[in-house]
Amino acid sequence: MTSEPGRAGRRNPRLFVALPLPDHIRAGLLKLNAAFPELKFSGDLHLTLTFIGDVPEPERRADALRRVRERAFELGVTGLGFFPRGILWAGLKPNPELTALKRAVDIALATTGYIPEKREYRPHITLCRTKRPPTREALVRAENIKMSLTWKTREFRLFESILAPAGAIHKAIETYPLAD
Repeated sequence: MTSEPGRAGRRNPRLFVALPLPDHIRAGLLKLNAAFPELKFSGDLHLTLTFIGDVPEPERRADALRRVRERAFELGVTGLGFFPRGILWAGLKPNPELTALKRAVDIALATTGYIPEKREYRPHITLCRTKRPPTREALVRAENIKMSLTWKTREFRLFESILAPAGAIHKAIETYPLAD
């Protein structure tokens, strides 16, 4: 066992696969916090592809992900929304390449015993989590914000999520390039 924050009493790391965001996209999204002064945006923004969970042998997952062969592609943020439990998110333009990468990641992880979620993948970037459902005013503000932030994603990463009192700490374990 380890003494890292969030790891006390837990033997297995908590893993997920995500796309990192370039600095200009992260900065553009964080500027939106001014429209929601009652909320505190996370500085650790990413686009989750697959949440793996608490699993033994993270090396097996890392090895499996090395077999993913997809091409780099363009992504675009289009607007904001809230999930009912109070999660403010930035939505993405529909993208078949993102769907293909998600599928390839899930297939690779399935060789390690991972069972993909049955629910439809809804790609989004979580900007903040609140303990309460959003107010009607916040919902209207989110709905009225339109944007067009685009970037070319060239890699995906395997992360460990370490739970801590101030919030999860995400540590990149390995980076996987996408072909040009």
